Amino acid sequence: MNQWKKNFRNILVLIRLSLIIIFIVFVFNQFAELYRNVAGFSENFAAVFIAVIAFIIAGTITLSLVSFFRYPKVLELPENPKDEEYKKYVVDVYDRLQRNRILKQEGFKWSGEISTEEIMRAYDVLEEYSDSVIAQNGNAVFLTTAISQNGVLDGVVILATLMKMMWTITRIYEGRPSIARMIFLYTRVAGVIFIARSIEDFDIIEEQIEPLVASIIGGSVLSLIPGSVQITNLVVNSLMEGSVNALLTLRVGIVTRKYLTAMTNPSRKFLRRTSSLQAAGMLGGIIRTNSVTIIKSFAGAVKNATVTKATKYNPFK
Repeated sequence: MNQWKKNFRNILVLIRLSLIIIFIVFVFNQFAELYRNVAGFSENFAAVFIAVIAFIIAGTITLSLVSFFRYPKVLELPENPKDEEYKKYVVDVYDRLQRNRILKQEGFKWSGEISTEEIMRAYDVLEEYSDSVIAQNGNAVFLTTAISQNGVLDGVVILATLMKMMWTITRIYEGRPSIARMIFLYTRVAGVIFIARSIEDFDIIEEQIEPLVASIIGGSVLSLIPGSVQITNLVVNSLMEGSVNALLTLRVGIVTRKYLTAMTNPSRKFLRRTSSLQAAGMLGGIIRTNSVTIIKSFAGAVKNATVTKATKYNPFK
């Protein structure tokens, strides 16, 4: 049985490494395609543009790795811990949290009781910080991808955002995942980039996001403009594009946080389900906050285009 588990883990490691290699090839192809698109205007500008983006991503990855190796390794809980092992794990986590810089800044008061409940109380404080980081990055991805509507550029932006977000969340908890955990987290990021339109995400979009977008569009200024059906469809598509990408960003952040704060060994199915539901809840606020900005931008563009066209073809001028 133990040999079977060992072989299964080795297979998972190979699969993850294969996904990472495929992901690297995918990113290279995206850069090549982006270069060809920009080179149509200017080859020199395209080279500089690609170099700047590559430098930003490389810097983000480097900072993430430096941060990961800077902090102590995240404590590992055995799959089926005995009572003594679990008690030792709780004590180690408790000692680690007592040195947490954010808890010290917040003046967190420890009761002196070393217990799971006390640890979760401390995690509740840190969760406010991590949720703020997750929401900020989800908000940025929503606005960027909803407005840009460029698949290649959006993929690069999402990748850089996810890397930075995971690095920031790790700093909040002052922990460094093990090599296996790092492979899992970065494989999760690669999987999000590749499976950007998963059935699970579409189910959430259809059930919870589409009615919200429809109600926002229905009450917007675009509904008052005659013949604005095509424009409204464009706005809806933009909001849906930003919503899907933001949902994926939120989910990655939540899964990262859950793995860094787990007091048990949660199943992947449970993590996927709970993280998707929490991400959908956070996404509603992001859509309400930013959809007005996007709609006003489209309405302003329509107004300016209409005025310009009317002025151009005015027979009385």
